[in-house]
Amino acid sequence: MQEVASSNLAGPTRSLRAILPLVTNDAKKALSEALHLSSEDRAEVADGLLASLDPPGPGSDRTNEVWIAEIERHAREARSGSPGTPWPEVRRQIEDRPARE
Repeated sequence: MQEVASSNLAGPTRSLRAILPLVTNDAKKALSEALHLSSEDRAEVADGLLASLDPPGPGSDRTNEVWIAEIERHAREARSGSPGTPWPEVRRQIEDRPARE
């Protein structure tokens, strides 16, 4: 099975083989087909899938406007040459978060 570039998936060294056992057969087929699309088409598919998810519930502090502002801030930092947070630090922060119920 082919290795998938890190820019296509969430983890820096994830492979298609590592992800496929986690999803249904329909999702496996869709993912496999989507990974053969151009970057632009994959972005359109991702945007459509994200838009189809349930919106944040009432009282959520992560409204669309909040997410957009955060993404724009990160984009400005990246364009300015800011090195950002190293992956090991981000991973530690994620692992230290309490589990969701």
